[in-house]
Amino acid sequence: GPVTRGLLRPSPRTRRRGGTAHAGNSQQLVTAPSDSYSRTIGNYSYRMVVQYDGTAYRGWQIQQSGFPSIQGAIEHALWTRLREHREKLKIGAAGRTDRGVHAHAQVVQFYSDHEDLGEADTLYGINRLLPRDVRVLKLMRTAPDFNVTISPTNK
Repeated sequence: GPVTRGLLRPSPRTRRRGGTAHAGNSQQLVTAPSDSYSRTIGNYSYRMVVQYDGTAYRGWQIQQSGFPSIQGAIEHALWTRLREHREKLKIGAAGRTDRGVHAHAQVVQFYSDHEDLGEADTLYGINRLLPRDVRVLKLMRTAPDFNVTISPTNK
């Protein structure tokens, strides 16, 4: 069928069980090209403090193989809540964890074109969309020069 901008579709590796297609956690954001759509990052920087049990994940970074990742879970929740393309969100973390590793207070940065997210409502909405083993503890707008990879004073 036609590709619809902003629609989540199962990845090509979708398995069939009992006549129903299941993609599990392996979903991709499919977008149609548009002259009016900019793929630049959002105008405002936000910081989240994230806690997770990494047992069921293949680490922080999104996997090309479609295996579940922490970044993928957070990206999906943010996209669903904010309705902004993944390139615009440009999610990054202060550090990346390996398969099965947990985090108690990992700092994650993302961008948005929303100047005021209403942090409390957005925090609640994101957590409702995340799996139970991933939680956003804090959400705040950052200074324009904040950079999650070089601004931390310790890890």
